[in-house]
Amino acid sequence: MNSPIALLKLAVSSKYKLIARRMDEAVSAESGWSDNIITTHGDNQFFALMGGSLSAYGPVRPKIVVGTGSSAPVKGDTALAAFRAGAAWDTVQSGADSTSTISYDDDYVYCEISMRQRLPQGAASGNISEVGCVWDTNVAAPTAASLLSSRALVRDSGGNPTSVPVLPDEFLDVIWRLRVAFPRKVASTVPRNIKGVVGNSNCVVKAAAMTTQARNGDGFSLTSTPNAIGGSDGIGFPTNGPATPYKSAGEPDNSAATPPAGSTAGSNASSSTLANYTTGSLYRDMTFTWGLSAGNIADINCFKVNFGLGTLWLYLTDGYKFTKTNQDQMSITIRFTF
Repeated sequence: MNSPIALLKLAVSSKYKLIARRMDEAVSAESGWSDNIITTHGDNQFFALMGGSLSAYGPVRPKIVVGTGSSAPVKGDTALAAFRAGAAWDTVQSGADSTSTISYDDDYVYCEISMRQRLPQGAASGNISEVGCVWDTNVAAPTAASLLSSRALVRDSGGNPTSVPVLPDEFLDVIWRLRVAFPRKVASTVPRNIKGVVGNSNCVVKAAAMTTQARNGDGFSLTSTPNAIGGSDGIGFPTNGPATPYKSAGEPDNSAATPPAGSTAGSNASSSTLANYTTGSLYRDMTFTWGLSAGNIADINCFKVNFGLGTLWLYLTDGYKFTKTNQDQMSITIRFTF
């Protein structure tokens, strides 16, 4: 039983705010919010840093860079126009500006993190007019040579380009908000190969019971101690399981991590694999495999996949069902893309 590929298209955005502070923490200057451009490198980093396996992967540590350039951001940017300073990962500040939130509308579940990093006293002195972020697994402060994952011009409350003056004895705080939107329901057609019989099935993929802090280092979130340096700090992307087949009594609800009453579950997948990322492809595949002794159940029409952010349901809507026995192996693939 070969792998169907179910697509889950994500939407990613982020924005910045800059605040200059005196030694007594009083605010001397503050910008409005600046929407960014996620660079080509950032697009690739988003998928490349999902992790090396489904059980052990490196956290993504976003680090702020600021500069004095004024050229308009473009997708191909790899650096600030005029680099001034970068913030190390351990400069993330605790408090109200470093949080994780979940929100909804009719079409999407929005998982958002907000992170405040502080550039040391005097490090960003000057008129700061551009800001960006470097996504990698390093702890040290980025340099002018670090590849940008996003870039924006500093803007005032009216959305106009501006600069934030920072004196030599002042700190600069930068608040960065990153939002990933998961579609609440996606209808698609997936290929299937059941014991050599090839066909297609209509299905829906649903995001349900979402959270921003499933476990330390697993969810799309800052950890509970964001300025601690350790193996599980940073941001973890959705790359863990397990996956479970169901004989579902109906289409699962968006808000539920359990199927409708009367459903029957098989056992969890025997193994899971995160495919290597190919630069420029802008997708990453997760494959779950059931060996001969796993997932044996009649009338399978639904799969539940748990990951750091919650639950994905893959439900066959065309009435197609199939049976797995101890003579069969089975696998499914879910593709994360933009």
